[in-house]
Amino acid sequence: MNLLILTGAVLEVLSHVHASVLVSPPLDVPHNASPPMKSYFPGFAFEEASFYDFAGSKSNPNNVSQNLVQAIAAETNTKPMIRVGGTSLDHASYHPNQKEPLLIPGGQKGGIPDNMTIGPSFFDSFANFPSAQYIVDIPFAKENLSNSLLFAKQAYATIGPANIFAFEIGNEVNNYPGHGRPPTWSEADYSTQWTNWSGSISGTLGIAEDSEMYQAVALSSETTATKFPGGTAADWKIPKIWESGLNKEKGRMKSVSMHYYQTKANEGSDLQYDLMNHTAVTRGSDFIYQAVKTLNNTGIPLILGEVGNTLGNRSSGISLEAVLGSALWQVDFSLWSMFIGVSGLDIQSGSKFPFSLWLPTTNETNGTVLPAFYGHMFSAEFIGSNRNVQVANIDLNSPHLSAYAAYEDGALSRVGIVNLHLWDRETGSEPLERPSENIILEIGENVKTVTIKKLTSVNGGSARAENITWGGQQWKYKNGGVAERVLNDTVVQDVQGGNVEVEVKSSEAVMIFLQK
Repeated sequence: MNLLILTGAVLEVLSHVHASVLVSPPLDVPHNASPPMKSYFPGFAFEEASFYDFAGSKSNPNNVSQNLVQAIAAETNTKPMIRVGGTSLDHASYHPNQKEPLLIPGGQKGGIPDNMTIGPSFFDSFANFPSAQYIVDIPFAKENLSNSLLFAKQAYATIGPANIFAFEIGNEVNNYPGHGRPPTWSEADYSTQWTNWSGSISGTLGIAEDSEMYQAVALSSETTATKFPGGTAADWKIPKIWESGLNKEKGRMKSVSMHYYQTKANEGSDLQYDLMNHTAVTRGSDFIYQAVKTLNNTGIPLILGEVGNTLGNRSSGISLEAVLGSALWQVDFSLWSMFIGVSGLDIQSGSKFPFSLWLPTTNETNGTVLPAFYGHMFSAEFIGSNRNVQVANIDLNSPHLSAYAAYEDGALSRVGIVNLHLWDRETGSEPLERPSENIILEIGENVKTVTIKKLTSVNGGSARAENITWGGQQWKYKNGGVAERVLNDTVVQDVQGGNVEVEVKSSEAVMIFLQK
């Protein structure tokens, strides 16, 4: 697969100050487009320690979370994919006689507590998303198989097999060597132990070992402040893990998982360079593409089971998290991931994570919908509800302008364009007048009109959620997580001679729907 796919020529036309950009996607699906998209692609991931806050109790469900999950799922007309787990789960223990859903040892202020204990009533909260299909993480780090079997048995009984997409054994196992495992613990050691554990869990639950009940691996993205995700070593990557022996157990697998965080912020981090940068997306995701290629011949889908923009935000400039710029990064990364063959992308959320889709109301946080939710809505609508949607990249040869085409049943249906140039009204960006790109979109003479929706804010890239709109709508926690129209900025334009001109402002994304 050639990753420089579909050329979008740049036409140097003097139009006031700016040249126009000619975007010419093929009208029929190209050979290098993605496979048909999984409808569960825009998924959710909740840190174990936070899931109860997001879901609510059996008697008092979190209606805001229910509405927000349904808003995403409705766009693709599917059962939402929800992964529950993470590091807090992997270092937790199950206590079958514990009355409380969760108990967290005191003195831990972060969003990922250690040595948490989980009681049977924790699993009651899963019923608050009755149409969901769950990926259920099982503790693995402490190597307490007997306790993990009790956990899996209770989860299976309470959640129900019809609502479980897969079990996942452990979390970010490439971080185990030297931390709970010997420093020499290898991919082959992992494959052997995973095989033994999955066999024991299946036996305990009374299901066949080859029943495709597991999501395997769950690799960390190895993100640092100075290197792209994935690192440089071949160790602990899907190709090497696969050949170390895990490939022998592919009959047990529903999917394979990796995690992705674009950057780890420090004082030198920069919203434009580290996030609003298409080159960073394509280079940082290369190890994902290598994993997809390894799995292509097996029929096993790759799911990004945790995705977030930034770890450890300590930027001295504009925040890298919870701003429009990070939502635009998310759109670019999500559509690029669709194109390279990723089957699912679960945005990670925790009650103290600023890159979350939303935050629930707790003793420490006020409930609020965050910019990442808007990026996820864009991605969900780009896929839509058709069951034969393929995605292609339109290469514009630019680090700050990207474009993608969605094809339904082989025909061009939508185009997404992301202008990643940072403009920020609040910090007095230069120029003060907001620049824009004039796009000349060639879409064929059979198209009569287009509808254009925008992901935008008058404040630009540093805008917080209260100033962001998608298609003129906002989702607010105080309004129950239900869409509210606040702008009428969706427009319908006529197509003249197979072309239409579309203005895309700096720090903005648009989606163009074709009507024939």
